[in-house]
Amino acid sequence: MENNQNNKTMLIIVAVLVVAGIGGWWLLQDTDESMEATMSESAMMEESEEAEGAMMMQEEPGVPDGVMMEESGAMMEEAGVMMEGADAMMEADSNVLHGTYEAYTADKLALANSGDVVLFFHASWCPTCRAADASIRSTGVPDGLAILKLDFDTQTELKKKYGVTVQHTFVQVDANGNLLKKWTGSASAAAVASQTI
Repeated sequence: MENNQNNKTMLIIVAVLVVAGIGGWWLLQDTDESMEATMSESAMMEESEEAEGAMMMQEEPGVPDGVMMEESGAMMEEAGVMMEGADAMMEADSNVLHGTYEAYTADKLALANSGDVVLFFHASWCPTCRAADASIRSTGVPDGLAILKLDFDTQTELKKKYGVTVQHTFVQVDANGNLLKKWTGSASAAAVASQTI
């Protein structure tokens, strides 16, 4: 009887050690992945901060969101892409949409009549969103594409409408606001443009 009791005790001790060993291994694996993710986020944040610092951009009163201004107050033109507001995006003699990156408003969906419109569900607390934002601002947006930036945390109705569940989501829409395509994770305007249909 005592031998049977010792066997049960030994079996319980072995089971506890096995569970503790598996739990420790899992915790160690999770810690390694967490450290890698943290290091990756830190690197992206540093790149974003460097890009923002290099641009030395500032917001000007009375200038629409999405219009980038140099310290001198002149509009920024880089690689032939004018970063102007929606009113100045169409050339007088053609229906070509100039690349633009600006805050979302429902009336800007009409830009899809002359090019691709992509909604960017951005969160200020998201490191990859900030990196993409800095990249788009620094390189500009290709002609034929309008990227409209929305606040992921406050645009609950649009998140629901398009089935957006995570920040850093892009949604291509038509002029009526109908979803054409949805994806996550593009890190630049060129990457966004390559995803459009």
